[in-house]
Amino acid sequence: MALSGLHQFVVKYRNRTGDDLNHCLINLCRLLSSFSTIDKQTEQVVVALRELYLILQLSRTERRVPENVASLFLTALRDLKAIHPQVLTLAVACLAEICPTAALKIDVNGLDVVDVNRLAEFLHLLRQQNLSEEFDHDVCVFLVKCLNDAVTTVAGKKAVLVFLARQFRAGSDGVLFQDCFDMLCWSVSNWLVNASVFDDFQQEKNKRSTKTLALLSVTELDGSTPSELFTVLSLAKSYAEDQQMNILSFALLYEILEALPLREAMEEAEGDGPLGMALATVQGRVRAESIEDVAFEYCLHVLKQSEIRPLKSSYDCELQDAVLSESIRILDLLCLRNPKLVRKAFRAVADLNDRTMRRIHNSMVLLHVFQFMLNHGESASFEVDNMSHFLCCDLLPNAGLLDNIFASEFIALLRQNKVNVQSRTKIFQRYFPAVLKVLAWNPRANMHLYMELMSAMVTPATCLELLHSLIDLPCVSAALEVAIFGEKSFLIAIRQLAAERVSDPRLRYSFDFFLRNESGRGGMMENIPDFHRSLSEVVSHPRVIFCSQAVPALLSIFFSVAVSTKQLDKKSVVLAVLGRMHSLYGSFAENVQMQQVMGDGVCLLLSKSKAIFVEMHNEISDYIVANHFMYPVFLTSLIWCIGEESPALAEKQAKALGKFYDAVESLTYDIIKTKSSNLVHNPQDGIMELFQACLRTMTKLGSLSYDLTRRAVICLNNVVKKTREHPEQQRFDIVDQINSLIKMLALPSVTEIVMNLSISPEPEVLEAIKNLKSVEEEREELILGQSL
Repeated sequence: MALSGLHQFVVKYRNRTGDDLNHCLINLCRLLSSFSTIDKQTEQVVVALRELYLILQLSRTERRVPENVASLFLTALRDLKAIHPQVLTLAVACLAEICPTAALKIDVNGLDVVDVNRLAEFLHLLRQQNLSEEFDHDVCVFLVKCLNDAVTTVAGKKAVLVFLARQFRAGSDGVLFQDCFDMLCWSVSNWLVNASVFDDFQQEKNKRSTKTLALLSVTELDGSTPSELFTVLSLAKSYAEDQQMNILSFALLYEILEALPLREAMEEAEGDGPLGMALATVQGRVRAESIEDVAFEYCLHVLKQSEIRPLKSSYDCELQDAVLSESIRILDLLCLRNPKLVRKAFRAVADLNDRTMRRIHNSMVLLHVFQFMLNHGESASFEVDNMSHFLCCDLLPNAGLLDNIFASEFIALLRQNKVNVQSRTKIFQRYFPAVLKVLAWNPRANMHLYMELMSAMVTPATCLELLHSLIDLPCVSAALEVAIFGEKSFLIAIRQLAAERVSDPRLRYSFDFFLRNESGRGGMMENIPDFHRSLSEVVSHPRVIFCSQAVPALLSIFFSVAVSTKQLDKKSVVLAVLGRMHSLYGSFAENVQMQQVMGDGVCLLLSKSKAIFVEMHNEISDYIVANHFMYPVFLTSLIWCIGEESPALAEKQAKALGKFYDAVESLTYDIIKTKSSNLVHNPQDGIMELFQACLRTMTKLGSLSYDLTRRAVICLNNVVKKTREHPEQQRFDIVDQINSLIKMLALPSVTEIVMNLSISPEPEVLEAIKNLKSVEEEREELILGQSL
């Protein structure tokens, strides 16, 4: 009932028209023009604003709001002395939707005249628009002074801090003044170091005993008495103002530190600025000379606090993990800026690493620790192999696959640190099966990242196994579906496979192979077709279909990288592709795409290495003869490659040339004998394209040799005779194509261009060319018959 009512509510506002929007705006303008703080009128304004907000959010109508209406909203928000909180919140939300469409820009240099109690709302609206105008220095000084005065509310200070931190980091022209940035850094450092360690209770004013102080103090996550420094991991029933700003300062600390290198490019304002003091410190607290030192000591203190395990709730565990992740990010940034800090921070991070590897819920923390060790572990002689093994073999295959955020962050980390990961770890060389399982499980989420990682995965040692892993990725997706859901699946086939996996040792071995986490495990090639048949009922699962659609793009990148990889055995790759064409897992549509990509990949490898093309002429020819019509799309690419690369052979490789011609001619005769009906009834299966490729390639090969020319002409004449069984239009197209091909064979100049030799046709060839007149006559008869 609740969902039905919600659906009706959404449909109601989704069907609102532009007239409804205009009527709502007119009613609202009437109310705002005579607005007072009377309760009844306030209620009417709240109802009208709520109606407008829902129309703006849910309606499909175009948001055309006149600029004068938006200006009226803004004027009421700025000038009215007292506004009900609901009216203020709804008005700001509506303005955030209206301003971009109404082309209304809020004057950033008018902030100094805004009521400080509404500063947060105006800064929220400013963040919704692109600030292209320059800030006056006075306005910037006004904002940073609001951070430390006693008049601005906590909400206003938070809004100012967020606004300034984002603007300084963005580096907008006119916003950056050195004195204002220094004041911002001083304020953040002051909040981080000097926040109170007492609750914000009225009883705090009456501190008469140690017992009272203990009751009013904030606590650690386990309820123990805190140290003298308040951090984000300190708990309180009610947070004081400086404690709230401490928490927000830590949340924005990384952005502020990122903006530090921009300080040198900031403007130096004329006159007195907001700073006339040094960084304040309190006796017994952490002393620091800059925000970097404060941030470093603060994060080290947070790492020390993390040794205490939370006792109250899972929320405290999540809070600790989030704070630790951010602390590691900040320490990583600081150590990149100042390598001298690595020695002091490394021990604390290494201890944290030992703790997180024992607690599986700290997966995101471990990921940030891994990032830190990648950047700085080498300077401390720390080997990351154990961390790599734990991530890829223990964490990722178990909890990581079901945690989409962790899996995506891990793949993004590999992409961002591709060079470091490739040089310092064995993830791409040894653990790529585990990395690919993330894609097999969620193929639509991280595809763009894998396309960038593929260049790092292709190496001479892993090339063949990686190729088989990519081809079998849909099979891995089906195996994961069985392994993870098993008897809990809604599909009967998956439940049956889960039961058979337990009882059948051979099937269990196949599952273990496809779900392996490390490379280097062989002895499974002959069992792949049997395993595909076992999973045939799962081929239509949506996860498998999406995975099948992702594989062709990855294979295309694989072949392009393999071509340019030095010391890679390209012949083995070509043989592997030829051997895997008979064992593809997926539906017909996906297999056609696989054939196309694999055919293009083989052509690319052979075209870039002529020696391999000649060396493999027996294997390629035998494959064509043995696999007639089974993979027409793949064979079409292979036949095309023969036609493109064979002219370079000429007389130097007459044996290879003859072998290729025999294979193409044999395939052509088989098509016209056994598949003639398919050219008519099944034009979508690729046989027609294969037939046309055979004709073109056979003509090219025939033009390279006198003996082959005669055979080509005879074969083309036989094809013309066979077309009498076809419909007139199709027969006309085939005869027209063959006629142009025979003309190419009949011209001596073409043979001279290809072979660069003088032509002296033998008698058999002249006789065959005379017979070509019958082809012309048949074509004329066909045209005459069509005209009649």
